[in-house]
Amino acid sequence: MGRPKRVDYDQARDRLFMEICRCNVLEASDADAAAWLDDTVQYLAQEYPALTREELGELRMAGGNYVAPPIPHGKGINATNREEWADEAAATEA
Repeated sequence: MGRPKRVDYDQARDRLFMEICRCNVLEASDADAAAWLDDTVQYLAQEYPALTREELGELRMAGGNYVAPPIPHGKGINATNREEWADEAAATEA
């Protein structure tokens, strides 16, 4: 009889996300967030010794994806740029 539905993993994952929010990691620089995440996953490995190396890797990946900055779709696009593009398009059509 194995571990029931990865209870340790689920608890460690929930704890990781709680700590990310509690510690304001989302506001940290990329380097600081990565270092914090490495330390926290090591801590979780000690708190949940039944976690496998693979599960710890999954936690690290999930945490890294959560704290990563959003993809900058439309970076540099703002209302001013849109107006300039509209003016250029109108001048080209005329």
